[in-house]
Amino acid sequence: MPYLRSQSSVLTPDASGLSECLDRLGAHKHKQRPLSTYRLQFHSGFRFEQARQLVGYLKTLGISHVYASPLLKARAGSLHGYDITDHSQLNPEIGSEEEFHALVRELKSQ
Repeated sequence: MPYLRSQSSVLTPDASGLSECLDRLGAHKHKQRPLSTYRLQFHSGFRFEQARQLVGYLKTLGISHVYASPLLKARAGSLHGYDITDHSQLNPEIGSEEEFHALVRELKSQ
């Protein structure tokens, strides 16, 4: 991961705030190990807001961590997100930066 962290500016410009987030995640020493994970598959029919509404339910199920399909701007209509077209911005089909941060706040609050 150090390589990705040191090269995060290649992935996203500093102005986006995403590279700072990647740096903090990579540098943070997590004491809590995942007990169970749940994968979120974002696309135009399942956005950050819908994921935010599921956080409490996932906690009730015993899910300790979530991971997701790519969040960066992908080809229009992509159902998987791996066909990224712009590494400097979130995919607008799955939500805004404000909605992304609301999801992160909800996840952190659980």
